[in-house]
Amino acid sequence: MNRDETSPENNSRSSTVTDGSPKKGSEFAVPSTAARSAPFFVNPSSREAVGKTAPTPHRVSSTAKGNEFDLPGRLFSKTGGGKRDSIGHRGSLPSVVGPPGMNLEESANSTSDKGPLGGKAPRRGSVGMPETAPRELQPLMSSSSPKIIPDAEFFSDMLFMWLGVESTNFFVFNKAINRYESRDGWGSISQREALEAFQECGLLARNLDRLLQNNFTESSFLQQSLRSSIRRQLTMYHYLIASVRERSHPPLSYGDLAVLHKRTQPKLWTMHHVLQETEHVKGGELVSKLQIVVQQGSRRIATLLSDIYIEAVSPLLGMTVDSITKGEVSDPFNEFFIAVNHAVEDGSDSFWTAKFALRPGMLPTTVSNALADDILLVTKNVSFIRRCCRAKQWRMDPAIVDEASKSGFHNLHLVVKHASVYSNTAVMRLLKETFELDVVLRMVNAFLLVGYGDFYELLIEKLNPVLSKLSQTVSVSQVRDIVNSTLLEITPYAKHVAPERFSTLKCEVIKDDAKIGWDAFVMTMSLPSPLNCLFDYVSSKVYRRLFRMMFKVKVAEVALKKSWRRSVELDRSIAELHRSSPETAAWREVAADAHLIGLQLNHFVGNLWSYLVAEVSTVAWDLLMKAVDRCVTFDDLRIAHNAYLAYLTQRSLLHTDCSSIRMNIENILTIGREYCGCQALLVSLVERGAGDVHTVRTQYQRLMDNFQLEISSLLSTLEEQHLQFDFLNFLLLRLNFNRYYRDVNSSNTDF
Repeated sequence: MNRDETSPENNSRSSTVTDGSPKKGSEFAVPSTAARSAPFFVNPSSREAVGKTAPTPHRVSSTAKGNEFDLPGRLFSKTGGGKRDSIGHRGSLPSVVGPPGMNLEESANSTSDKGPLGGKAPRRGSVGMPETAPRELQPLMSSSSPKIIPDAEFFSDMLFMWLGVESTNFFVFNKAINRYESRDGWGSISQREALEAFQECGLLARNLDRLLQNNFTESSFLQQSLRSSIRRQLTMYHYLIASVRERSHPPLSYGDLAVLHKRTQPKLWTMHHVLQETEHVKGGELVSKLQIVVQQGSRRIATLLSDIYIEAVSPLLGMTVDSITKGEVSDPFNEFFIAVNHAVEDGSDSFWTAKFALRPGMLPTTVSNALADDILLVTKNVSFIRRCCRAKQWRMDPAIVDEASKSGFHNLHLVVKHASVYSNTAVMRLLKETFELDVVLRMVNAFLLVGYGDFYELLIEKLNPVLSKLSQTVSVSQVRDIVNSTLLEITPYAKHVAPERFSTLKCEVIKDDAKIGWDAFVMTMSLPSPLNCLFDYVSSKVYRRLFRMMFKVKVAEVALKKSWRRSVELDRSIAELHRSSPETAAWREVAADAHLIGLQLNHFVGNLWSYLVAEVSTVAWDLLMKAVDRCVTFDDLRIAHNAYLAYLTQRSLLHTDCSSIRMNIENILTIGREYCGCQALLVSLVERGAGDVHTVRTQYQRLMDNFQLEISSLLSTLEEQHLQFDFLNFLLLRLNFNRYYRDVNSSNTDF
């Protein structure tokens, strides 16, 4: 901002305003008419008759917001006392001390017979000279021909320099020493002293302009808002300087310059300090730094900082309000303390857990961790309702929206509390009423946990010819047809499990060379949003493990029941053969072996299934229903559901600590499957009346030996670990409540 470099004489004429028109070359100059309508205006006062040699500064008032950059009224009191309005009496700003020999505090409290810079009062328009000049100004005092600047032009140029311009008529900025200097030897000793004492405002204004041009603001809404606030304050400062420069009567004095400097310099320094401290930060980090800076004791500076702080943090507050009331986060520069994962789709089962997350590095000190968690919950609630629950017409309570629009960080917790209660209630009501959560949970218990026994007994009978083969040879489409036909068959009797939701049930057969069809079969449920956020991918994996365990025991139970009925028929057939043919007595011994091992297997599997149903599934279901009734938030519901799965996993012996017990049980179930095969072979031989009886008897004896080995190992493990896990007491009690296996011997085949 260079002024036209003409001769000092011409410049002095062009810089002196006499007709109220703007100064040539000054973009901050305000005409007298504009100055009167600007936020800052000049309020002239009459000079005192006493102390004619001392110029009396006059008050420059402000009508702008916060009354920033205002000057005191009467700097000097009347002779003999009276009301004093000196800088020292205000006590809100630090004093400004110039070079030695120019104490501005002393000038402010001087009597009428002293000038504003100390010493004997000069005549109007002259400058008081200190008796002893500073050492650094001795060369200036020894100048043979100092070029004295007229006071009016000196004050005008000094004020113009305060705008941070590159040069004026009489002063120029030296980048090498970062100071303003007199141009071409202009200025008396006193004027050069004043230049040294009062040029800090110009230096601060230059630095502020430099900091405001930082390109970092292009990637931060909060930086843009902060700089907008600083620019607004600088505009008020420019209005003030322009207003003071426009004053023609009474003329300015050094006292006016000192008071104006003392009023403006601390505020310029404060704004410069704010920009320096926050130059390369954004978002919550910027708010935290501002929060530290505004902890300032001066009332005037605190008011300025408060205005800057409120405007600077307004974008962050706006983001917070939008997230609370709309469930939306508009944060292109990643400044908000809640991050959005745009890769997560609205219908995804990870929407609740992965769509929104806290960004700790952007959490301001004005927002506690607990409050941030609550804000995150409300944001997830509102977004969950609109996107996952597809309730497009749902709106936050208007009273809460109005309260949020008027709130600040100091009372934000109240808004969040009300919004949390309102949104949590809406989420739970939608899940329970619109999406029938209770019905879905009953279906999960009935089909994914094999709780609907009648359905699975019928299904196992139909699937037996298909799933008895290796899984690689099983036709998946055939299995699905059997499952669908079985569901249609039980529909009239399954009102308690919502037959209209049977379409969500799916079956799978996992192809594996090492598994037969029974071990590869699994039932699943395909649930839409928002229920898939509760029954997500992680929980579906747990349900698959639980189903395999439950289904394996159920298949063994059904097969052994059927085998027992065959044993009864076999005994009758052998009895008839024994009466007619004494040679067939060996068949009776084989049947006795089959009967004994079948009895023990039925006892084991029946009690194991009873344990899984009564002690595991039923108890877990009751606990889940009680927990769901107590749930207030969707997070509570997820926690209750996860606890339900954890309970089932541990007590169904799927926990890693129960691996040895689970292995013994699976081996016994395999023995039961082999027993059913041997039983079918024995029935076939008896019906034909011929066969290798010795081979069949050897197979039964091997099954009995294996069973005794596994059951002994299982009971020993249960007796060792039942004190560590209390639920094992129930399993041990059911499997060996009267020490049934106490005297069992692998060679004992008698009834």
